[in-house]
Amino acid sequence: MDKYSSVAENLSGSSPVNIIAVDDEILALNGMERVIKNVLPDCSLACFDRAVDSLDYAKTARIDIAFLDINMSGTDGLTLAKHLVEIHSKTNIIYVTGYAHYALDSIKAHASDFLIKPITEEKVLSAMEQLRHPIDRSEVPHIITKGRLTLDIVSSQAFINGMDILLTQKEFALLLMFIQNEYKALNAKYLYENVWNKSINDDNTTLKKHISNLREKLKDSGYSVSVIRGEGYRLEIVK
Repeated sequence: MDKYSSVAENLSGSSPVNIIAVDDEILALNGMERVIKNVLPDCSLACFDRAVDSLDYAKTARIDIAFLDINMSGTDGLTLAKHLVEIHSKTNIIYVTGYAHYALDSIKAHASDFLIKPITEEKVLSAMEQLRHPIDRSEVPHIITKGRLTLDIVSSQAFINGMDILLTQKEFALLLMFIQNEYKALNAKYLYENVWNKSINDDNTTLKKHISNLREKLKDSGYSVSVIRGEGYRLEIVK
C-alpha cells in the first residue's frame, strides 16, 4: 500500500470526505484541485474562486476540510475560515499562501495546517496527518421532509407534493435557515449575515421582498413565514 492509499483508507467511510478549495487565482485553484484529487481520489471536492460562493455551499453541505488561500480580494482566507467554523465547528482549516509571514495568524486561527505555495502532493499528504478534528464518517442526510414540503440540499431545490416550487438561491437559503432553526425567530441582522454574507443596512427592502416571495411559493405547503414582533421571522405551520 503506497502512502496516498494509506491516507485515503484512513479517511474513508460511509460517505466521502467533503472538501472545499478556495483561491481567487484560477491557475492556483486548478493546481490545488489536481493535487488534492491525486492524494484523495474518492473525496468530494468543490472548488471556488469567490469566498462568498464557498459560504453558500457550506450552508448546504457539511465541510470536513477547507483549503483556503489567505491573501484573497474581498473576503480573505482568515475571515472566511471564521465564517466556515461558525457554520460547522469541526471543519478542518488548512491555509495555503505564498507568504510565510501569515503562519502566525494561521496558528492563532486554530488551523490544522499552513501550506506554502506551490502546493504539492507531499504537502497535502502531511496536512492530512495534522487534522485537528476527526472526520465524521456518518452519512449526512441531504433530503429534509416536513409534511408536504421536501428540501433537496444537494440540488438546492424545494418541492411541494413532489412539484418543484422554483426557489431562487437566496429563497432556498432562507427556507433552509428557517427549517434548521425550527421554533426560533431569526432577526434581520442574523439573516443578512448568514444568507447574504454581509451586514444589514437601514434598508430591509431586499429581505422583505425575498420573504414575500417565499411566502407566496410556500402557500400550498402547510407552512408560512410569520413576523414575530420584536424578534424577527419564523417558519410556522399554517392553521
